[in-house]
Parts: sequence; structure tokens; C-alpha cells
Amino acid sequence: MLMKNCPLCRVIEDEVQVHRLFETDEMLAFLSLNPVNPGHCLLVPKVHFNSFTSMDTGLQGRLFNKAVEISQHLQRICKGDAFNIHIGNGDAAGQGLLHSHIHLIPRAHDDGFFWNWRMLDLTEAENDGIAKKF
Repeated sequence: MLMKNCPLCRVIEDEVQVHRLFETDEMLAFLSLNPVNPGHCLLVPKVHFNSFTSMDTGLQGRLFNKAVEISQHLQRICKGDAFNIHIGNGDAAGQGLLHSHIHLIPRAHDDGFFWNWRMLDLTEAENDGIAKKF
């Protein structure tokens, strides 16, 4: 099922012009309209899911396996040194579009893109508490 006001559903329905890279009955990969690097693409399920965790594990696995395959291919095409696969699952994780999607980003050592992750200095007791609750 697709949603009328969802930008990614509109892409799937071909209401928004994109460069399609790969497509099956259940998924679509297309070049990002707002790329951080050449070759940056999105891989989306063709059924609307608000989050990656709301879909069944079989589809999750097929999407992730295809994400690796497409990322390797884009890395070769774009002459990259590596690639990132990014899933933001929820607003706090930076998921700006409420249609589950995977970012595939070819990377080079000198591409100028940085995640800007902070590094916490957690105590042994804090880590132990998390591990015990797991």
C-alpha cells in the first residue's frame, strides 16, 4: 500500500522524476535528489513502511543484501574507496522521510563528507549496566 502524501511513494508511482538504478516488484533504488556524494542513492521498499523495523525480517534481509550489492557496484562506477550504508530508523535517528529507506553512499578518502559523530567516554559501570539489561 502506498501513501498519497509520501514523497517516496510518489517516486515509486513515477510522479517524481528520478534516475532509477534498480527495480523489482518489491524494491526500488534511485539516485538521491540531495546527494552528499556522486552515486548517493536510496533503496526503498515499494510498500510503505514507516520504519525499517515495521517490515518483516525477510524483506529487511532482501533489502540489506541488495543494498550491499548496489553499494559495491556504485563504488566501482564512482571510483570510490569505500561506501556507507545508512538506515535512520525514527525521527531521533535522522529519518526525515516516514517511508523506510536505505542510503547507499560511495565514499572516497578525500570526499569532504564527515558524519561528525561524537565519542562518549562511558564508565565501566555504565557499559556493564547496559550489557546486563540486554
